[in-house]
Amino acid sequence: MRERIRQAWVRAPFIGRAFRLVWGATRAWFVAWAALFALQGALPAALVYLTRGLVNTVAAAIQGGDEASIRAALVIVILMAAATLLSLAARSAGIWIQANLEEQLRNRVVDLVHRKSAEVDLAFYEMPSFYDHLHRARGEAWNPTNRAAARDG
Repeated sequence: MRERIRQAWVRAPFIGRAFRLVWGATRAWFVAWAALFALQGALPAALVYLTRGLVNTVAAAIQGGDEASIRAALVIVILMAAATLLSLAARSAGIWIQANLEEQLRNRVVDLVHRKSAEVDLAFYEMPSFYDHLHRARGEAWNPTNRAAARDG
């Protein structure tokens, strides 16, 4: 546990730089993902609120038996079904948006690595250590899950 906290503390200064990289590469996707994230957080609260209203209207319908209470209960049931369907749609859209966000970010990092590799002096390509770093950077930029698996494993 202490080691994880220490590693997080060491990486903390890079959070701003990482956020700028993500924002610069995927601004629209990031905003869409954040909006869906907020929606996914609000929908459970809406369902709880609607459930309270449903219980109250069903109790009123049982006590009074009037048609207005039954209609109100049906409206709340329809709203709950719509909120549940919206929640499922938001979850699916969030997965799709996150995949696009990851792809755009991966493309941006690969482009940055390519630009930096084109800027360096040709003599650097003759050094094995530089070539190893370049090869690893390209591989990690293309498939960051391999890096995470190697680090965590």
